[in-house]
Amino acid sequence: MPMNPFIFGRVVDTRHYCDRDSLEDSIAGRLISGQPMYLSGPRRVGKTSAIEHVRATQFKNNSFRVDLMAVKTPAEASTWFIEAWLNYEKKQRSFSKAIDFLSSLNIDFTLLGQRIKIDSSNRIDQLSIEKILVRLDTKPKKGSPPFLIFFDEFQALLELDQRDRYDFLGQLRKSIQHLKHVRIIYAGSVRHAMHEIFQHPDSPFYNSADHLEVGPIDPPERFRSFLTRKFKKGGRTVMKEIWEIIETITHRNPSDMQRLCSAIWETSDIDSILDASSVESGLERVFDHQIGASQSIIEACTALQKRVLIGIAYHGGESPTSRDFLTKINHTSTSAVVKALEAHIKRDTLRKEGKTYHFNNPFLREWLIRYQ
Repeated sequence: MPMNPFIFGRVVDTRHYCDRDSLEDSIAGRLISGQPMYLSGPRRVGKTSAIEHVRATQFKNNSFRVDLMAVKTPAEASTWFIEAWLNYEKKQRSFSKAIDFLSSLNIDFTLLGQRIKIDSSNRIDQLSIEKILVRLDTKPKKGSPPFLIFFDEFQALLELDQRDRYDFLGQLRKSIQHLKHVRIIYAGSVRHAMHEIFQHPDSPFYNSADHLEVGPIDPPERFRSFLTRKFKKGGRTVMKEIWEIIETITHRNPSDMQRLCSAIWETSDIDSILDASSVESGLERVFDHQIGASQSIIEACTALQKRVLIGIAYHGGESPTSRDFLTKINHTSTSAVVKALEAHIKRDTLRKEGKTYHFNNPFLREWLIRYQ
């Protein structure tokens, strides 16, 4: 029996990757020419997978990724950078030399097998990321790509304490700005935070990188064909009518589309013909998987917060403070609605893009429409 071929919620390797030629060419072209850049876009839209694909195909082994998601302290961020670098050195079979070099930097650390633990009492300016970068900043051999460092979820650095935040960002910027041969790319899923880092005049990274917004896979037919082939390998025939339904529900987010396709697979059999009713069956499977999280979100809401969330699910989030929207949810206080929206953003239930509010989880929106 064929295994479920749909993968979502994690970075995918080349075998499960849907090519995005235009995006990949834009990333690779700018980086190879020496232009730093940062990518922003909603979660699960494929930023990390696209950059990882470029890393694998264009930069080969001359690269590493630093994942800063949920970073809490400068020492932690520095540790993760050093661990990513050491992992690269391990793959190059030069781990022992890297450890010797790290020892020469007067950084207090404990070696646990092939992992390290840095003493949290180290000051930021003693964590010599700059010296590691200088070590990497060598001219590539003829025909070889330059070295690439990928900082993922870079906006997480804004969650550090304010003093630490600008101190660390300033130190990192100082370490990066004079590199000649190392290429740098940043990505983040909180758009306004990424813009604050790279576009606010007070930020050490102000105007230091080009911006590239990442959206759904284009053209839509490419991803439809990619998913159709996966269904076909499992003996399932896809009616064209389902794609518009799936894309409307998921806003064409690649990971969310794969999540729904995975559920459709699980609720169908070999030789099935997949139509609109198959999408509904798949949705019910997703709801079952997420029921605990969905109920917890509702239980954490005040009466107004729940009303606002359901209102956006039914009527959209284009103008949730307009008189028309207030009438639809039977409320009169704009300021109270604004506070409710802020609470949902803080809980990560909604995100704001321009003046429009979107569900971070489109399946929560569908569940609210059907069951609340």
